[in-house]
Amino acid sequence: MEPSCLRPRLLASLTTIAVILAACTTVDRVAPSPPPIASSITARPHSLPSYIYVLNQAAGHHSITVYPGGASGNVSPVREIYPASSAAAFQFGIALDPSHHLFVTQGNASSYGDGYVELAANANGAATPIRSVHGSATHLTSPFAIWYHQGEVLVTDASPDYEIKMFPATSNGNVAAEPVITHVGGVSTGNPFGIVVAPSGRIFVSICCSPYPNNLNYSAIWIYAADAFGNTPPLHKIAGSKTLLNGPSQLALDSNGTLYVVNEDSVTEYASGQFGNVAPVRRIAGSLTKLTYNNGRAYGIAVDSSGRVYVTTATGNLNGFVRIFAPNANGNVAPVRSISGSLTSLWQPQVIAIQQ
Repeated sequence: MEPSCLRPRLLASLTTIAVILAACTTVDRVAPSPPPIASSITARPHSLPSYIYVLNQAAGHHSITVYPGGASGNVSPVREIYPASSAAAFQFGIALDPSHHLFVTQGNASSYGDGYVELAANANGAATPIRSVHGSATHLTSPFAIWYHQGEVLVTDASPDYEIKMFPATSNGNVAAEPVITHVGGVSTGNPFGIVVAPSGRIFVSICCSPYPNNLNYSAIWIYAADAFGNTPPLHKIAGSKTLLNGPSQLALDSNGTLYVVNEDSVTEYASGQFGNVAPVRRIAGSLTKLTYNNGRAYGIAVDSSGRVYVTTATGNLNGFVRIFAPNANGNVAPVRSISGSLTSLWQPQVIAIQQ
C-alpha cells in the first residue's frame, strides 16, 4: 500500500519519489517495541514467603508469632498476636484466607467456650476478633486443626465427637455447622488432628493417637470426597507399615498435589494419587535433620511456593524451633536455616502457616 503522502505525486521523477519516500518513512515509521520488562508479579522460582505464622501453646504463652519469610537465627517476631480475653486460649489450628485473615481454633476458654475466631490481616497484640464462632449450637467440643477453602471454614473436632465440622466463612456467634462429616477417627483409631483441602475440594485428615488402652500406634491419613457429609467413609486411606507414618499431625499440599505429613520425628511425602500401604516418595529423618526425639517433637508443617519445607518442633523446656529445609530435601539432611533463641518468643510452637 502506498503512503498517503505519495498519492498526489504519482508522476514525479524517481529522484523526487526517493526524497518523498524518505520523508514519509520518517513521518510514518512505528517506533520499535521496547524490550520486555521482567514482571514483579510472577513469583521467582526461589522467592520467599512474605510471612511465617507460628502458633505457640505453652501454658501462659498462648500466642501467634509472625516472622519475615527469610527470618533465620535468634530474631524477634515482627508481630505477636495473643487472645484479647485472658480467659481465652489459642488451641491447635491456624489458617489463612486469600485476604490474609487469620482463623484460629480456641479451647479451654471459659468466657467463649470451644470454637474459633477470625482475626484481621496484620493483627497485632491483643487482637479483638472480627468474628467469633462459639457456643452450644456449634457442637465444637475439642477443635484442633482448621482450614479455609473457597468461602468455607473446616474444623477437625477431636474426642469425643471425632468429626469435621464446616461453617460458612462469614459465620459469627453461636451457629450450627453445616455440613458435618462424622466418624472421622474414633476410640479404636485416634483423633482427627491435621487437615488440608486440595483445590478440587478433596479433604485430607491425619488420624493418630488413640486414647489408652486402645491402638496407640495407629497412624493414617484419611481422604474424603469434596461433597462428603454424614457418616461417609473416606475415599482412600494412606496407612500401613510401608508409609512410615508415626504420630502424624499437621498436613500440607504443594502445587503438584504432593502431600507433606509431619510426624513425631520426621516428614513423609506422598505423590498425588498415592494411597494405601505405600512408601513415601521422600522422607526427611535422621540426626542431621534435628527432628529426632531428643530435639523435641515435631508438630507443624508448611510448604512455600518454591517447595521449601517449614517444620516446628517443641521441646520440654518450653522452647522451640522452626526448621526450614530445601526444596526436594530427602533423607538425613540438615535444615538450610532455623529460627530459635530467646528473642524469637517461641514457646512450644505447634502449627505453622505461610503467607506467600
